[in-house]
Amino acid sequence: MGSMNCLTTVVGAMFFGAREANPVLAGLVSSNLSGFVVVKFAVTVTVSLIFVLAQKTLMRTSDQSTNAYKIGLRILKMAYFTIILFLALVVANNILVLMHLIVETQRIFHKPLLRSPLKQSLRNTKCDPHCQGNLSCSHV
Repeated sequence: MGSMNCLTTVVGAMFFGAREANPVLAGLVSSNLSGFVVVKFAVTVTVSLIFVLAQKTLMRTSDQSTNAYKIGLRILKMAYFTIILFLALVVANNILVLMHLIVETQRIFHKPLLRSPLKQSLRNTKCDPHCQGNLSCSHV
């Protein structure tokens, strides 16, 4: 999830002018995109290693029937769930922002296509049906 967050942020910043919402990293995105990627991946790997080490430490407990072990395991599971939920929301937000930017970019830079047969036939003629035979028509 951390790498998806990084990827969607980089795509948004490079191609659509999106900005990082995290104020600590916002300046880094605009000034040094490759530095942002390195920092973002370092944070992702560090957080992942912290969770792995916490689980290994917890599993080394000799008596896993104690209340302390059960509370520690419950806290670790809640932390897993919370971080995954948070990152999923961040990635969903990034994707929604990218979709909005893509739609806006297409709306601004692309002309609408003529799809109806009537519009297509009007496009192929020099004037519309209401001015046929009218000498004052500017299309004749």
